[in-house]
This record gives sequence, structure tokens and C-alpha cells, in this order.
Amino acid sequence: MHLKNSKILSCTPLLILILFCRTIFGEEINMALGNFIEEQIKKAIEAGEFDNLEGTGKPLDLDTYFNTPEDLRMGYSVLKSAKIVPEEVDRLKEIGELKEKTKTLADEDEKRKLTKILNEKTLALTLLLERSKRKNF
Repeated sequence: MHLKNSKILSCTPLLILILFCRTIFGEEINMALGNFIEEQIKKAIEAGEFDNLEGTGKPLDLDTYFNTPEDLRMGYSVLKSAKIVPEEVDRLKEIGELKEKTKTLADEDEKRKLTKILNEKTLALTLLLERSKRKNF
């Protein structure tokens, strides 16, 4: 699913929070909260705070969002907005960097040491992914 990026869609975590609050606290409390948040969004739009957002004018790919299990969506969305990535992603990035570094090394002894570290990190990632799979089942 692709949608054109807009100022309101850029506030997706905020909108998710509003929906969550309505579910938990009921409509009365959320009317005041919703009005307050809506007013803050309007002020931010008027002040131009949404003018230069990352990805403005580009289509939003919401497939990942809707393919994420419902109970994890809000948490993942908040983490993504804060540019915080899951541990698995950090480890994959680190493994990729180590692989590139291994390719450029000329010293065989250094290459062997780095390959050992790479294998350990790959094993750790595999165990982490397996643990995550077990939690989800």
C-alpha cells in the first residue's frame, strides 16, 4: 500500500497514540486530549515545522507497517520515528561491516582473527533470531 506523504501522515505515531488513548480511556477524556493534540499539530503546521520533513512528497510504503503483527505495530512505529532500530538490525549492520573489512585485509593472520569474530557475531545473531521466533510462537 502506498500513500502520498502528507503533513498529517507524518504524525502517524501521534495518531496511533490518540487511537490508543481512545481505546483505553474512553471518548470523553480523549476529546480533550484529541483537541489539544490537534491544536498542537495546527500550530506546528502554521509555524512550518512540517515543511522539510524527511520523505516529503515521496510515497509512503505502509506494507511493512501492516505486515507487522498488530500487537507490535505501535511500538515499532514509535521506535522507527525515534530512529531506534532493533538489536537484530544493529547486529546485521555490524556483520556486514566486518565482512567488508575482511575482504580488504591482506594480512592472513588478521583476516583469520576477524573471520573468527565474524563467525561469533553471526552465531549470536542466529541465536537472537531463534529466541525471537520462539517468543512469537
